Amino acid sequence: MAANSTDPETAPGDLVNVMFDAVEAGKHEVLADEVSMQLKEGLSALLEAVYTQLGRMSE
Repeated sequence: MAANSTDPETAPGDLVNVMFDAVEAGKHEVLADEVSMQLKEGLSALLEAVYTQLGRMSE
């Protein structure tokens, strides 16, 4: 899937630990690495935080 990726990989054992911890905690979503967490945070952000030029337009 990521043959050409140069990003660091999550070790399989680390991923399993994160998954088990999430299941035990009753979570419905698991974000297993920093990139996934940052992406999710960006998708949940207000548009003005993602596109700073929008905030400047209203000034």
